[in-house]
Amino acid sequence: MYGTLAAAVDRRITHFVFMAGTASFSDWFLYGPKMEPEARRQFVNELAPLDPVRWLPRLSGPLLLQFADHDEHVSAARREALIAAAPKGADVRLYKAGHELNDEATRDRIAWLRRHLE
Repeated sequence: MYGTLAAAVDRRITHFVFMAGTASFSDWFLYGPKMEPEARRQFVNELAPLDPVRWLPRLSGPLLLQFADHDEHVSAARREALIAAAPKGADVRLYKAGHELNDEATRDRIAWLRRHLE
């Protein structure tokens, strides 16, 4: 997810693999202690400018997005928001796995990188 920010502003990054990320940093950081509704809303709003879903459309060059179909951290709605935000032509793959993905995803990622970087 952090790499999305870097790749969106640093044009030296010519190829990008996004693995099992979610649309918003607040999705992760809200796992901590419960917040009152107003504090939660403020927290989400303050992080929103950094959300990967806002930066993904700015990526250029080949892009691979890998997601799990049973991801306990990335819901189908969040996954679909990222897919919709991805630049046209992005390669999107869904695996029968949990958040950690699986060996198939690793093999696909390595093959994709070899194909695009050689």
